[in-house]
Amino acid sequence: MKKISYIFAIIFLLTNHSFSSNIEEENSDTQGINQKFMLKGFNCGVDIYLREDFSFVNYSYGFGCVGGCKVKIVLGEYKIEDNRISFNPKKMILKEAWARIDCFTNFDTVVYYYSDSTKIQLNYWHIKKDSFEFLVSEASFNELDEFFPRSSNFISFANLYNSNTEENICLSLFCTIDTVINIRNIISKENIPEKFQKLFFDNPIEITIKNVKINKGQYATYLLTSDKMNDIFVGMDFYSEKYPYLITIIEKKEDILIAAVSDDFFYQDAMFQIESKPRNKPKLKVGTILKSESCETNE
Repeated sequence: MKKISYIFAIIFLLTNHSFSSNIEEENSDTQGINQKFMLKGFNCGVDIYLREDFSFVNYSYGFGCVGGCKVKIVLGEYKIEDNRISFNPKKMILKEAWARIDCFTNFDTVVYYYSDSTKIQLNYWHIKKDSFEFLVSEASFNELDEFFPRSSNFISFANLYNSNTEENICLSLFCTIDTVINIRNIISKENIPEKFQKLFFDNPIEITIKNVKINKGQYATYLLTSDKMNDIFVGMDFYSEKYPYLITIIEKKEDILIAAVSDDFFYQDAMFQIESKPRNKPKLKVGTILKSESCETNE
């Protein structure tokens, strides 16, 4: 990791000057943010550096468990308007080398181009409370980086809030502080833009399992119902009182919800089974009630 940081610092210093001089002329009467925002995953992450001269660096990385890596560095300018930040990418540096350990050499800088593998999220809300600062997008799914199965969006924010548990903030949101905390202790609904406040629940919402379907060793899907259908959105997490695991809403159709859980929860050695049917049945049965608040609350 020291090697990564060292090389990244060199790249940043070499490429940042040209952006800085141009942007300072355009924003001589204002000053940008000087902060680092972090979003983390297993063997991967994204760091966004905002500078006072209105330049930014979006640095994403991923590592294989047995070696190799993938790095994407996007550089450009950003603007602040009210509580929103928008990015204008200019250049990027890409590197992928899964067969070698010494993959942080021979970086090539190219003009930024938009594609499924190079795109970054361009618009965020900048939310501040005390010493905490967040970048939160309006995306409904991952638009940050191909390494992540989620996005730093208001659904992720609401899941942290609604669960009412201590969690690592940077696993779900871009935040300036990497810490484990109950986010309700630092954020209230009044800190959230009004149009997203409906995602943040004052009281837990319940859903009930109506049907269970097993999908050949990959995952189980559930049909659910609730008297609060209008308050539930795709991406929201719910918890079982008996089992401290969450399931995620993946689809919403009129009067039913569809949710899924990975095979780790339901099957023993599911990935290595040859049989068409799993050895274990799902632990969540028809009639099980799930809640938006975890049974492991810790106020």
